[in-house]
Parts: sequence; structure tokens; C-alpha cells
Amino acid sequence: MASFQHGQQQAFVSAGDESQSQSLFWAQQQQSGRPACFVHPQSAADIAAVISISRSTGCPFAVRGGGHSDMRGASNSDGGITVNMAGLSTVEVDDDAGVARVGAGARWGAVYAELEKTNKTVVGGRLTSVGVGGLLLGGGLSHFSGLHGWACDNVRSYELVLANGSVIDVSASAHSDLYRALRGGGNSFGVVTRFDLDTFAQGPLWGGLHVWPLLDSVTRAVTAAFVRFAYNAPSDPHVSLFAGLGYRGGHFAWAAGQYDALGREAPSIFDDFNGDMEQYGAPKVMNTARVAALSDFADELDRSEPAGMRSRFTTATFRADAELLRRLVGVFKQEVATALRSGLGDDELFAPMLGIQPLSRSILEAQKKRGGNVMGLDESDGPLVVCSFGWKWSHESDDAAAIQGIKAVLEKAVATAKEGGLYHPFKYLNYAAEDQDPLASYGEENVEFLRRVRKAYDADGVFTTLVPGGFKFV
Repeated sequence: MASFQHGQQQAFVSAGDESQSQSLFWAQQQQSGRPACFVHPQSAADIAAVISISRSTGCPFAVRGGGHSDMRGASNSDGGITVNMAGLSTVEVDDDAGVARVGAGARWGAVYAELEKTNKTVVGGRLTSVGVGGLLLGGGLSHFSGLHGWACDNVRSYELVLANGSVIDVSASAHSDLYRALRGGGNSFGVVTRFDLDTFAQGPLWGGLHVWPLLDSVTRAVTAAFVRFAYNAPSDPHVSLFAGLGYRGGHFAWAAGQYDALGREAPSIFDDFNGDMEQYGAPKVMNTARVAALSDFADELDRSEPAGMRSRFTTATFRADAELLRRLVGVFKQEVATALRSGLGDDELFAPMLGIQPLSRSILEAQKKRGGNVMGLDESDGPLVVCSFGWKWSHESDDAAAIQGIKAVLEKAVATAKEGGLYHPFKYLNYAAEDQDPLASYGEENVEFLRRVRKAYDADGVFTTLVPGGFKFV
């Protein structure tokens, strides 16, 4: 490993070889990237030096936080500079200020483990290995969103390196326009090196996964229970829910993740998920519900998302309606069957998924704090359902079949929702595919606001042209 000197600082550089790409990134598409070099910064000044080099040479760069995106080039720069933020991963807790100062290279598992030492936590991701930076810049849904809103709504301030190399603190009272833009607006404004996050007291949670075989009766029961929860969630904002229909090894199964931040076992708002045989037609085949630390639940969900697969996520948002969800299940099953006939049936690890998460009115109300974010949602829109269509497969040779399948699911799902007047244009950035445009879904007024902020802080468009990864706006 070499280094380069800038002033009194020194940043480490390593070759952009295959072994590093495989170890630093979650999906095969990113692992296959071959940067000219990796830079391993230890300070914001190191980041400023990388930006200066990129501007003077025209060499593109990418910023890798947790490396969990499945889009090639999102955080690994083919032929350019990949900035590995792992050296900026400290977690410092200031109890007096009620804040955790978290380096942009940290992952949520490490953040939770540190905060649990003092029975505190923050609003963050649900998987251990997901990076702090990407999740927060794209919004961030959390077990605590019902009470606190999106994860980005709980960032008190940012340490940010601008295109000119200056390092500034961004908050509701300092650079307030930039502060709002960073809350869901992506990576077009600078490189965040530290997030200061609101902390709050948190003991063990109750929660876990509940799994049923796929039967029509189970689908009817789960979708009805899910929609009732979406409407009733504001009555108990300490709980959270997600559900999904997945396929693996010849079998479909429903799963629901249910959590209570107060540690209450099976709170009554989840009663509809505990129906009898007459209602569901089958018993649960798995139930991991328990009282445990947040980090334990993050580990459990992380095990369901192993690294090294090919992956594609795409997303859409709908009004909460049980009949629509049941029709989407039919679309999903049909397209999985088509994909299996197209060659993916030979891939034992092929794992398509239809995920659903409620955006309750309590989540949409909580996002208003400190001037609100830039995502264009309003509480009157709720409750909504954020759908994530995520397919994972093993071999590049199956890319065409897999991508065709997931595109067909999305296209038919959106058409079905539009037929019933149940479509909402919002696209959640962290679940969006590379051919979607989540920033445009925020509405023209918000996109114009993002343009003004970019012009004010990056008039030359450094983070649009020299950082091609991530979603951009014109």
C-alpha cells in the first residue's frame, strides 16, 4: 500500500485489484468494477485532496460507504478512483448533546453495537452491513420511523467536503438550503464525512420474522392484515412492519417482520397476523419473535442478504389497498414462473422477492421536523405502500432473463395500480433501479430546488460529472 502527501496529511492508496473489489462490495455488479486505485482517507482533508486531484486531471471518482448498492459504478469507479470511507467509521456518543457523531464509512451494525453500551440508539438501517452514508442520503426506513420519520430526518448536522475542497458543517441553522437537499437528495452536493445523529434511550426490542407457506388463504390474510396495520399504525407509533413474498429452491413463502421498540411482546396491533387455521389455512413455518437488542435483529436480517450474488432492485409506491396487493402477488408469481422457464430454474440460488413496507401517516408527519426533507411526500398522501422488487441470481449469463423478469413485474404492477387509481409517483431512491429516476418523482418544485442548491455549492457540477455514480438530476 502506497500513500500520497498533501500538506501535513497523508492518505493511503492501494491497487484497484479484484480481491479488494470483491471484499468491499455486496453485489457482483459492483465487485466486477476495476478502479485505477483505491484511496483510503483518514480525514476530511484527505477527501478534499482527492477532489482536487480529480478536478485537475478529469479522473472520475466514486465514494464507497458500505458498498451495498447493486448498480455497477454506484460506489466503485471503473478506471477511476474509488474512495473507501472505511477509515472514517468512528462512532462517538455525546450524551449531554444527545447526539452520535458517526463517520460516513461506518455500518449500522457497528453503530448500534456502540450505542447499546449506553442504552441509546439512532434512527438507522435494519441490516448490519448496510453503510450509514448511502442509507441516510437516500432517505432511510427504520424500525423507529413511525415515531421519528425517515432516518435522514434525524440527522442533526453533516460535515461536508465541497467541490472547492472546503469543509463545512451543514445544519438547519447553517446552510439550511443544503441541509434540506441532503435529506433524500443523494450525492450531488459534496462528500459527507460525518453525520451527527439524534440519539434517544432504547432498551431491548421485541420482534422477529413470521413465515407462512404461500397459499391463497395466507395471501388474503397477510395482505388484509398489512393494510389494516398501515391505517392503524399512527395509533401505536412504536411498532414497525414489513412483509414480503419470496421464492427460493422451488418454494414460495410469505414473511412478515414485526417489531416493537418498547419491548412489548406481540402488541395488539399485530393481532391480525396471528389468525387461526381457519383464517390462514396453514400454521406459521417459522417464528423468530423474541426480546433482543437492535443489533441482534440487524444481524438476523443481514443473514438473509448474503454478499456475492447478482442483484437488481426496483421500486414503486401505491395506495394501501389489500386487493391491489393480492393482484400484485399474481403478477409476481407469473413472472417468476416465466423466469424459471427462461433458464433461471437451473440456478439453485435464484431468489426473487416482492417486498412491501407501509408509509403510515405518522411517518409522513414526523418527516416535517427541522424544515422537512426534499422527497415531496405529505401526510395527506398516506398511508402508502413502498414496494421493492428485488431479484438475486448467480450468473452474469442470466442477466437478460432476470432483468426482463423484474422489469415485467414492475411494469405490470404499475399498470395494475393505475387501473385502480392506486398509483403514487414517489420512487424510494434506495430501492430504485438504474433506469428509474427517483429524484424526478419528488416533483418539479423540489427538483428545481435541488438545481438551485447545486448551482450555489457546486456550480461546475463536479459531483454530477466527475462522480457519475448515484442518481443525478439535470
